[in-house]
Amino acid sequence: VSVARDAATGREVHAAEDFDVVMIDLTLPDVGGLELAAELRAVDGVTALVAMTGVDRAQTLDGADPAIVDLRATKPLAWDRIKELGTRGARHARDRREEKEA
Repeated sequence: VSVARDAATGREVHAAEDFDVVMIDLTLPDVGGLELAAELRAVDGVTALVAMTGVDRAQTLDGADPAIVDLRATKPLAWDRIKELGTRGARHARDRREEKEA
């Protein structure tokens, strides 16, 4: 598990490591989370991206393009929900990896 408190750090961490799942808060201090998700998707077609927010929940998540964002979540997140998102996201990543290799 790695943590980044802003998009700039998130980009650096993402470039340095391989992830199955990346959870992106839509309210980042430097860039909108959906913008960051689009950037990550453009360079990484495998990692599952989870858009999450605790602000303006319904409206904000409705803007998450399903071609970019795999899963959506509203905060607060209980531990069971985090595990579920991780499991589902890892399946997405595994399936994409297998498709690439085929």
